[in-house]
Amino acid sequence: SPLPIRRGPQLLKNEHLFYPPFNPHAGRGPGGGVYHAHLYGRRKEKYDWLDAHTLTDTPWQPLAPASPFYFFTPRQTQNLQAYQSWPSVAEIFPVNSVGIVTARDNLTIRWTPDEMWTTVLTFSRMSEELAREAFQLGKDARDWKVSLAQQDVKRDGGPHRKNIVPILYRTF
Repeated sequence: SPLPIRRGPQLLKNEHLFYPPFNPHAGRGPGGGVYHAHLYGRRKEKYDWLDAHTLTDTPWQPLAPASPFYFFTPRQTQNLQAYQSWPSVAEIFPVNSVGIVTARDNLTIRWTPDEMWTTVLTFSRMSEELAREAFQLGKDARDWKVSLAQQDVKRDGGPHRKNIVPILYRTF
């Protein structure tokens, strides 16, 4: 795994063994509940522990998952009110978007305006099939066709260098 090794409380190597969250007391009273238990150690030690224990003798810790996080692990909540006083990510970024999706990066992404201008001129002057091959554009799609893209570039006496604008490409 590319993730760092998590160590247990006694600095034991923690080998991952996943057991889904569930309610060990399901059907016993109104509403049930959500419980958590954690084992640290090597995989074999965890399997041995699981073989030797049942749902009823496991030291379950009751949880109370609540909006907006619904944590299924124990959390320190003494600073939660201060944490929640800050703007949420949704408030900071109210529009959810993947940003610009060209689906044709080999044609549309360049690192300098001069490189982009050369690409625009070259693309606009090529035959449809040569442009498709040169820029690895693949087959036409319902909403994007090489011939129509070339027409768009040439529209209004174009191409026009003023239409080249910088973008933030794959910022994350």
